[in-house]
Amino acid sequence: MTDTLFPMPPVSHHHKLFFAAIPGPSVADALAHAWRDHGNGARFRADKLHMTLHYAAALTEDGPATVAALCDAGAALVAAPFTLTLDRLSCFAGRPDNRALVAQADDPEGRAQRIMEQLRLACVAAGLRPPKGASRTIRPHVTLAYGRDFGPERPLPDPIPWTIDDIVLINSHQGQGRHVELGRWPLRG
Repeated sequence: MTDTLFPMPPVSHHHKLFFAAIPGPSVADALAHAWRDHGNGARFRADKLHMTLHYAAALTEDGPATVAALCDAGAALVAAPFTLTLDRLSCFAGRPDNRALVAQADDPEGRAQRIMEQLRLACVAAGLRPPKGASRTIRPHVTLAYGRDFGPERPLPDPIPWTIDDIVLINSHQGQGRHVELGRWPLRG
């Protein structure tokens, strides 16, 4: 049979591939409690909690060669586990009714930034150009919800320590609200 009789359906969504750290169950529970007690009532995104470390690729279809190159970059990462303290809730820019509502941390030693830079350089060495919108700096945070702006930062009375001991490659199916883990690598210095 020919393609004209059985055409492929059009691609209805995009894939956004990125490296991230995912909070474990105890940190996720602490974030849920902090959001319940100090947030603004927007729906908590329990199934998508993560800190983006490097936005690596944007695809309109599955790209096995791209995924393989990204897996090589993740496997080559050399970094020790480290701890961040999520100590405040804040709103990031966006439409006033659809802002990223986040738990934020400081990283005075720049450990997350160094990981981002290693991953970015490994991707460039593999021939992957950074996608439009990829940042070269990181503001350590976990997006908890999307919703209306709640004003100034809110300090958390009980800061949440989070030890990051691995990284994950995630395929975010844009428009479907779905994250698929493609690989995971332990941090070892």
